[in-house]
Amino acid sequence: MESENDIDEIKALKKHIAELEKTVTELAISDVMNKAYFDIACDKFGVSDKVAFKKKVDAKLSGESEK
Repeated sequence: MESENDIDEIKALKKHIAELEKTVTELAISDVMNKAYFDIACDKFGVSDKVAFKKKVDAKLSGESEK
């Protein structure tokens, strides 16, 4: 049999799980949107090799974060 403290802890954990699931969903949607915006920007500015461009930007950003 579960004590009242156990029941409260289970409720709190379920609430925390729901919050985490919401956050994961929001991050997944944000990731999809960022990828779409990247593709649109590349198309608009004539970037044909998106993979190479992304690697170049990633390298530049990682270099800036080390400063």
